Amino acid sequence: MKYYSPSLFDVKGLRDNAERQVAKMYDDRDIYDKTTEISTLEREDVELDHIVERQCYSYTFIKVANRIEDEEEMSFLTQYTRDEIVNRYENLGLTRTSTNRSKGNACYSFLDDSLTGHRVQSFTAYLGEVNITRATSKEICNTIGKTLKLNQRWLDNESETPSLKHLRDELQNLYVSMELKTTSYDSFVPFDI
Repeated sequence: MKYYSPSLFDVKGLRDNAERQVAKMYDDRDIYDKTTEISTLEREDVELDHIVERQCYSYTFIKVANRIEDEEEMSFLTQYTRDEIVNRYENLGLTRTSTNRSKGNACYSFLDDSLTGHRVQSFTAYLGEVNITRATSKEICNTIGKTLKLNQRWLDNESETPSLKHLRDELQNLYVSMELKTTSYDSFVPFDI
């Protein structure tokens, strides 16, 4: 099994380039706690969050690579995913540093346990283990679910490319395994795409 590092999806200077637009998209509110005004917090207390974590894409790449053995195709998929999905404003939000780190840790544990066959609980339970409140957990799951569905919608237009179709399918599998159960994502789109 080949490992695909989340760092494959890094973009230098992303926060500096995206922060103002992302804050505007969410009316200067914390993406997971709408009562928190981002501009009232110190810069080090706020992080730019990938709603669907970069490690989620790494996880799906492991699954996609089982279907595609062509390294050139995987290289294309990496670049496409980084530029057209992972770092789009619609997959970014601003949140408290503590929330972002806890969410990242829960996501890592969930995905690691999924890969090794040790997962016996829902993603929500992993959020609880890192002391995310129920209300914040609900908001995180709802936002991730809507964003995963939005990712799939973007990829629907690219289904003639096998690797992109496989990525779309694996994002759907991730959505199901995380038990997100989002019912609507059209109202989530923060601006016209």
